Amino acid sequence: MKKILIADDDKAHRTMLKANLAGAGYDIVETADGDQVLPVLAGNDVDLILLDLKMARMDGLELPPQVLPDNFTIDSTTEILKNGLTLKDMEKEAIRTTLKQIEGNKPQTAKLLGIARQTLLNKIKEYGL
Repeated sequence: MKKILIADDDKAHRTMLKANLAGAGYDIVETADGDQVLPVLAGNDVDLILLDLKMARMDGLELPPQVLPDNFTIDSTTEILKNGLTLKDMEKEAIRTTLKQIEGNKPQTAKLLGIARQTLLNKIKEYGL
């Protein structure tokens, strides 16, 4: 099974990514800040790192170079975000899909996504779902 490390200080983002990726058959390891990435990597063989670029104690750009790919640059990251999905896009899709699968039941959606009901309601409003 492929293992993915999610490093993001936003618990809602981590929870939704974890729910979707675990549901797709990936083994998930998570951390809430960049300063925890190296200890997590020391104890886990991961295939992919989903790394938030802005975190409180140590953001993704402050990680030691050996963690990041050789061709990593801000420009390449910006291009990926322009042409691909952002975490917010993924979060929105996770909420939309889960709501649809359980026929709009908001309390059950919040429970499945591992977030508070009020957080879900706020996200639904924010994303216009």
